[in-house]
Amino acid sequence: MPQWVIRSSCAKGGFLDSLNLMTFLSPYEALVKNAALYPHQTALGTLRLGNDEYENFFELDWSTCLEKVKAYALYLRSLGLKKGDHIAFRSRNQASWLLLDWACSAGGWVSVPLYPQSTIHEVSYILKEAEVKLLVSETIIDQFECNNISVEDLEIRSRALEGQKFISDCLDPELASTIIYTSGTTGKPKGVMHSEYGIYGAMQVANNIIHLSEKDRLISYLPLSHVAERTLSSYGSLYFGCAVYLVDSVEKMAKFLPKVRPTVFFAVPRVWELIRGKLAREMNNSTDKFSMKVLSRLPEFLRRTILGKMIRKRMGFDAARLMVSGAAKLSEETAEMLIGWGLPVIQGYGLTETFCISCMDEVSSSNPASVGRPYPGVELKIAEDGEVCLRAPFHFVGYFKREEETQAAFRDGWFLTGDIGRLDSDFKLIITDRKKDVFKTSNGKYVAPLPIEAQFRAHPGVQEAMVVGDGRPYCVVIVALQDPNLGEESLIELLERVNSNLPSHERIHSLGYFRRAWNVESGELTPTMKLKRRSVLKKYGTQIQSLYDRRVKVEALRDQSDDGEDDGAEWVYISQEQVSRVNFSI
Repeated sequence: MPQWVIRSSCAKGGFLDSLNLMTFLSPYEALVKNAALYPHQTALGTLRLGNDEYENFFELDWSTCLEKVKAYALYLRSLGLKKGDHIAFRSRNQASWLLLDWACSAGGWVSVPLYPQSTIHEVSYILKEAEVKLLVSETIIDQFECNNISVEDLEIRSRALEGQKFISDCLDPELASTIIYTSGTTGKPKGVMHSEYGIYGAMQVANNIIHLSEKDRLISYLPLSHVAERTLSSYGSLYFGCAVYLVDSVEKMAKFLPKVRPTVFFAVPRVWELIRGKLAREMNNSTDKFSMKVLSRLPEFLRRTILGKMIRKRMGFDAARLMVSGAAKLSEETAEMLIGWGLPVIQGYGLTETFCISCMDEVSSSNPASVGRPYPGVELKIAEDGEVCLRAPFHFVGYFKREEETQAAFRDGWFLTGDIGRLDSDFKLIITDRKKDVFKTSNGKYVAPLPIEAQFRAHPGVQEAMVVGDGRPYCVVIVALQDPNLGEESLIELLERVNSNLPSHERIHSLGYFRRAWNVESGELTPTMKLKRRSVLKKYGTQIQSLYDRRVKVEALRDQSDDGEDDGAEWVYISQEQVSRVNFSI
């Protein structure tokens, strides 16, 4: 098969001519521009952390943001920080996070954002490797080697400096200005370095498709250390004047959506699955059964129009012109159901190394599995082994202190994503799996777990699923339930349905499940809601082995994970012998 190089028709030469230093603006310079163009227009809306009550956002306009950023930078300079020093911040979403991010650009410091859910051990590792001079966090933690101050101290002490003269000292735009650590699904996180020139280029490329402007409203709820959230909320607002409203949890996002009424909304697949489940429950519990029955008999296009309008307004999506899923694969079943309910969710594709800007589908797309074609200024090809390769002038400048891994990430100028994909008939990209997640059974057969896991997660009662089988004679799956009352019959039916679509070497022989959801705190998920496969294998090694040792009975028990800690979850497993209605050979 020929190795097609795919690029946007907007950039026939491959890269956009506008990606040059003549038009460059640093993040701080973009802030100064916004303060001049839209001085009294809302830039940020923020809530008091931990407050669950409905209330108005405290809003900051662009001129106020500029003065606060200058004051932040003046205070940081007073601490003895030198140009090029590394500053880490660890906080839930609030205005201070973005102001500090922008202050780093103003003062010429390298920002190192950390996930607020990260453990002390994970934070210590990053602070040491990234050579951080100062940590700004919600609370001061004395055990870290570097200096640290609280967000509250930064806010209070900088307030006295507002209005004082400030001269910016931005970094060389081609050098690293931020180090973004990956979530570490399979091992130690890596520090991905991006320059301000690369960030500017990525935002210009993205806006050829997204078309952000000062008229847009965003709601920021995913951790701002997540590259997609930061791209949209920090730099999307800076470079295009959007208003950003910040909340510190997914639950608050759902509450405040009708108040914010975002025009552009981004979510990871897990959040879309939660939205799908909420919609399904609302439909089932609807008191107006007659209206729903009448709607179900209407032609599809008319039903979508009427039902979609009702749902969008109820949830706060009535002003949304763009709804995007990214960071992981969205199941086709979830995508089709959301579209059927009038929520035209499209998929985007990118990585931390590409600043999340690689591909974006169209709202009119007929293939829910597609992540679309490359952005203008991005080139794409599929290698002979199926790996997705990307090339663009704004990609990362390397992994911090990992020169060998940086060199290994490129081949002939192409960035090797580690994702397996293919092109559909419209030359749109479809991601099928992560290269490192594909495993081989003891029978020599390769298994791609992600599509199988997505089928289990598509069930509203299932929160997460992980297929196991590397070096084993067959595959098993462990799942975490969203609904602890989900019955075994429902799981058996789900197992039947999934297996009926799989070739024999991929079929699931046994299913084990926990009656609780997995989360970041219990160690199964990263802060970006991705599976930590190695952690799950280590933590639940005993339970996984039981799926291979005991294949007849259904047992429920409270067990300890392999690290000796009681996970407090009931473990149940269903063997393939119980699934008698599926006719296939094992």
